[in-house]
Amino acid sequence: MFGYLVYNNDKITKEDKQIYQECYCGLCNRLYEHYGTAGRKTLSYDLTFVTLLLSAIYDDEVTKGTEKCPLHPIHEHPYWYSDITEFTCDMNLVLSYYKMLDDYNDDHNMKAYKSAQKLEQDIAEIRQKYPEQMKVIEKCLKDNAEMEKQNVLNPDIPSNCFGVLMSQIFTYKVDDELTPALQQFGFYLGKYIYLMDAYIDLKSDLKHQRYNCLVSSDTTNFIEDLEMIIADCTAEYEKLPIKSYKSILDNVLYSGVWSAYQLKQRKEKKHERSL
Repeated sequence: MFGYLVYNNDKITKEDKQIYQECYCGLCNRLYEHYGTAGRKTLSYDLTFVTLLLSAIYDDEVTKGTEKCPLHPIHEHPYWYSDITEFTCDMNLVLSYYKMLDDYNDDHNMKAYKSAQKLEQDIAEIRQKYPEQMKVIEKCLKDNAEMEKQNVLNPDIPSNCFGVLMSQIFTYKVDDELTPALQQFGFYLGKYIYLMDAYIDLKSDLKHQRYNCLVSSDTTNFIEDLEMIIADCTAEYEKLPIKSYKSILDNVLYSGVWSAYQLKQRKEKKHERSL
């Protein structure tokens, strides 16, 4: 999927890394149990973060276990999951499914299309489980697709739309009193993810003549704009009643979210030195 909601490995403790890994493995476990190998292949760090954040707010009962898997075939490893993980498991599948379709539409990637086909029945069932969230998510995806067709080059318009989409990924309980705050947090986070993704992909999209909302933008001070958006995001985060996992969540939001940008900068500098 996106891969921007990752922790900074240089700033995380051994204990926090273990907690994160057990949550990650729990999400993997649920994806496999519900959707088989095709589901497990969609596993993402992004929804691991969502799982941890929602788990830090809601006191859902946790199921713990140990298992072997294709990545850890010799020794059993611990995992945990809850009803929150069941929700993020489904949201993980939804985002992955539409990313596959987007890859097909952009590059005629038949592998992505065939992978998406395998998930169609599962997506139909998720649509019935979460009708309100899915209605908003699918409208946002439709609107974003239309913006691409119309070549909308005002970055705020498509990024705001994706922000609304991401607000639904944090809508674990539709009528809960904390939901508006979580949705506002998700909005700013989604806006950041969309624009960071556009920035990272800009050169490639120009080369392959793909849509990118930043094509006509001056990106000289673009990182400053992203810093403002993530500042709005973290301001909303600090209002949330975080009961646990705060050091992990802080690591992701205040440091890890810049990992892709920093990697891009290192690669560009290395390329420049080689010329």
